[in-house]
Amino acid sequence: MKPLLQYPCCISILIFSVITLVISINIPTSLGEDDSLYYTNCSNAFTCEGSNIETLKYPFFGGNRVSYCGQPGLDLICEDSAPKMSINTIKYRILDWDNTTQKLTVARDDYYSGSVCTVIDYKNTTFDNTLFQIQYDGGFVTLLYGCTSTENFQNQNPYRSDCGENKTVYYVLAPLYSPLCSASIVIPILGQQVSSLVSSNRIDDALKQGFELSWTGDYRQCTACIDSGGECGYDSGEFRCFCKDGPHTSSCHSDRAQDPRDRPDRCGHPLLHLTCEGNISYITIKDVKYKVLEANPKEYTLRITRVDYLYFEGLCPSKLVNTTLDTKLFVYGSDSEYKNLTLFYGCPASNPFSSPAIGRLPCFTNGGFGEFVYTQFGSLGPPLSCKQSVVVPVAPISIDINDFIKTQEAIRAGFIVRWIEGIEQCENCKKTGGGVCGYDGNSNQTTCYHCNDQSCSNFISPDAIAPPGLSKDYCQ
Repeated sequence: MKPLLQYPCCISILIFSVITLVISINIPTSLGEDDSLYYTNCSNAFTCEGSNIETLKYPFFGGNRVSYCGQPGLDLICEDSAPKMSINTIKYRILDWDNTTQKLTVARDDYYSGSVCTVIDYKNTTFDNTLFQIQYDGGFVTLLYGCTSTENFQNQNPYRSDCGENKTVYYVLAPLYSPLCSASIVIPILGQQVSSLVSSNRIDDALKQGFELSWTGDYRQCTACIDSGGECGYDSGEFRCFCKDGPHTSSCHSDRAQDPRDRPDRCGHPLLHLTCEGNISYITIKDVKYKVLEANPKEYTLRITRVDYLYFEGLCPSKLVNTTLDTKLFVYGSDSEYKNLTLFYGCPASNPFSSPAIGRLPCFTNGGFGEFVYTQFGSLGPPLSCKQSVVVPVAPISIDINDFIKTQEAIRAGFIVRWIEGIEQCENCKKTGGGVCGYDGNSNQTTCYHCNDQSCSNFISPDAIAPPGLSKDYCQ
């Protein structure tokens, strides 16, 4: 059987049409300074007197780094001898930044400077609409303020911190909402702090250790720029590589060769166009954006996960869209491995369902908890008392619909889709003359390219660049 990743063109990387890598050329910019100043200004890391963090370069700016040296919204300040930044109205103290892995370790400044007893502005930790993602190898702690009882804690054993003056802060090691408390604040923590909290009950120390975020921006572009001798920056809404001779689009080599992993549009179906963001591949199917997790060439399958459900707030995305496929192109993976999970939104606070096979989980929104989301297996329409429902395929063996973490992990694990369009034609193309599959935009059909075609001169041998395993993201 012909491997999936050789369909439908000769470059053996993915079956889809490719993002086009921008070739580096000298371009005019709006910066208006001497060419060498761009490079000089952005070559310096952010400095903060008293801090030992000396690696804060792109995507950050602020202080001694000019605004075009970083991404909009990632401006830093130096305060209390520490670099700090604000994300979704919450200030964070930066504890570490690794340029190689693009991991940022931060702690909430309000809990770092104070304690669970002294904080009075109750805000949840959210990263909606940002290019930061929480590293889920850690855990979560929920701080519960103003509780009248600890009975409705969803089988979680609460810990307590006595603040004096008849004030007690309870906390549990999971995301939780209790209607018996006036505020519930969810904060990520490092994995090693979870076991420490169980044995030592030192919540303030755990929060000061912070948690890890991953930057999901244009890391691959920045790496190419640095490798060519440039410094990364951002101007006029686009990535820039600032070199000693001025700004370039992607690297300091204006005649840089096309990346062999790039594929012309004629190599793939027009509805299967990949984009590369932050070293990760994405595909949009029926107006829903998915992250590509892996591919199985022998089975013609992909494992994908919905981007809108990837984030910590992901059980309640701002735009509610069902998971649907174009059945002319895709079918779902094995029915025995996946079941549809229906999430119901806009329901009344009191449970509108009579069935015990219903989960009730909190929605996290900027600034606190919003309404609840109800979960049930099956493709079901919402009851009259609920406004909308969304269906997402999950592996039922890994999910407890009453557990927030397990439900979100099951959705993030994604599901398998099988490509069916044009497989037979491509097999015949390969067998009859050693052709390679592509797509004819004029006839809107799968086509077969042969080496006597003029376009064959633009092709690259698949054997020369085929990666082993094919289990990593396309952009790797």
